[in-house]
Amino acid sequence: MEFDPKVTWLELCFWFCLVLGLQYQLLMPSSTCNVIFNTNYMLSLLLPVMLWGSMRYGFRFMSFVWSPLLILTIHYFYRSLSCVTSRDVQIAIISSRYLIFTFMILALAGIASRRRTVLSLTRRLASVDPMTHLPNLGALSCELANTPWSVLCFLHIPEFELLGRSYGVMFRIQFKQRLANWLKPLLQKGEAVHQLSGHDLVIRLNPHDWQTRIDELDARIKLFRFIWD
Repeated sequence: MEFDPKVTWLELCFWFCLVLGLQYQLLMPSSTCNVIFNTNYMLSLLLPVMLWGSMRYGFRFMSFVWSPLLILTIHYFYRSLSCVTSRDVQIAIISSRYLIFTFMILALAGIASRRRTVLSLTRRLASVDPMTHLPNLGALSCELANTPWSVLCFLHIPEFELLGRSYGVMFRIQFKQRLANWLKPLLQKGEAVHQLSGHDLVIRLNPHDWQTRIDELDARIKLFRFIWD
């Protein structure tokens, strides 16, 4: 769930190859001091790649990837030291980079994961009616987009508006909730009773053997009893 929904396997493989290539250049031993790819400058090139992964792949995945890379880089730190600058100065600079880069990568990954979690929760809440806690028309539209071959069964309740005016809002809410729960045993996976904007309900059914199932739903609805005190 922490991954961005638009992430593809091709993108993930390309990102992995890029990270491994930069890490290999950073740790590859070199006998010359003129190759910039064998110095700690490669760590600066690795940062934007890891930040991109933080935004796309989430906190847990990036923690799993960055931890072994950081351990390897620290263990073989001497392979990325320059022959020109003082060794002590380079160690101090590299250590500060490790600390800052780790904070930036994990912080951005945590923010991205939290943002996707909040957006997912918001979408789920937006697809549920706040009064009856039943899926609304937005959820029905999404289901119809994913399963275009569907059967819609509208439930019209005669005189329901008059009863609601007499007994109040809670009467309408509990009636619809109990009726939806009463029909759940006959619904298949992915099917649900949806709340309409008025006083009616609609059921989305799978197209397989829908005529027989509508008869079964009709027979079960006739057995439904609602007692209001």
